[in-house]
Amino acid sequence: YNVEQVEILRGPNALLFGRGGTGGILNRVSKKAKTSDKFVNYNVSANTFGAYNLQLDTNVDTGDKSALRINAMYESLDNHRDFFYGDRYGFNPTAHFELSYDTIVDVSYEYIDHE
Repeated sequence: YNVEQVEILRGPNALLFGRGGTGGILNRVSKKAKTSDKFVNYNVSANTFGAYNLQLDTNVDTGDKSALRINAMYESLDNHRDFFYGDRYGFNPTAHFELSYDTIVDVSYEYIDHE
């Protein structure tokens, strides 16, 4: 729910992350607030087993040099498989501040609960 892109680093680039990265590295890039952009995206899905998923992604431009973005998700897990059920929800607010030409501050918090 909170993934902007996934980067795959292979070969010599993976060595930047230590000895464990010789086979390659997956880098998950989280969504960030964007200035001069205003949107609300939502997604609702359900399946025949009774599971459903709700997602919200909204970005608000709060000024010339600041923005706020909120991602939220709720998922009810019902399934045909044994022991695969429960509820999962997540919340991720981010704030973006352009303090000067060379200084940008991004503040983010993520909370996920899986019952």
